[in-house]
Amino acid sequence: MKLKYVTASVLLFVGCASVVQASSMHGDYKGDPVVQVLSGGKKLVVEDAPAVIRDGRTVVPLYLLRQAGVEVKWDAETYHVDLTLPDPSRAFSGDLKKLSEKAKEYEAGNLRLTYNEYGPYLQIDLKKANDSNKDNDRIVALSGLLTETPAETLVVDLIHLDDISGRVTVKRTDAVDFHNKKIEEYQFLSKWGRANVVEMKSTYVPNKPPEPEEPANTMKYPSTVCKEMITDYARQSTRIVDDFNRSGSRNASDLEKYLADYKKNMDAALKEAGCSAE
Repeated sequence: MKLKYVTASVLLFVGCASVVQASSMHGDYKGDPVVQVLSGGKKLVVEDAPAVIRDGRTVVPLYLLRQAGVEVKWDAETYHVDLTLPDPSRAFSGDLKKLSEKAKEYEAGNLRLTYNEYGPYLQIDLKKANDSNKDNDRIVALSGLLTETPAETLVVDLIHLDDISGRVTVKRTDAVDFHNKKIEEYQFLSKWGRANVVEMKSTYVPNKPPEPEEPANTMKYPSTVCKEMITDYARQSTRIVDDFNRSGSRNASDLEKYLADYKKNMDAALKEAGCSAE
């Protein structure tokens, strides 16, 4: 029985310079450099013939693709291969109910997975409060749902008097950075996309890939985002002082140094965003 291969230059791209290194790292198979194939960071198990470099292309046996969740149909008579890539959203659909229950803790509901030409995104309704800080706190909490889904974007529809009054979009990468404590909350807030009803009725697309960024020294953020950042800074500073007072500590110099460092970081973030702290 012949081993069946499929050319996978789309799945794996290997430059000419790295081909020589791959040969010495993983050995050869019948004269071809061996390539180690991973799926989600996990090594796929080589059962007989491995993936190799042949004629400058990475060639992967079909059985390895099956291990990666690809459905493979081989027609021996016509020598046709029909590949179906796994759909992560299909597996996620069963978790919607569980996540919806979690969302209710923050007065949010109607959680659904929505599709457009840019792929799936998670959408949810949030009853708008009279306090923007409370809304921000709840959206921050809801952003944690992104880490449990295949969606790249969370779209929060703000509901007021049974109508959508605005929309906030949060990207997975930003949510992951925040929940892994790689960025501060004020930085996280500054990355959110915001749209009012008028904008939503025009050409607004919640999960459209971003346009190429301008150079950092010319980048400007909407004044509303600047105000949100400054407001959040004041709120966090108040919390820090309140926590210090509750602790009963008398070492005020440590508090002053902490607040000074916090303000320095905040001023740097405002400058980077083209905002003024005045």
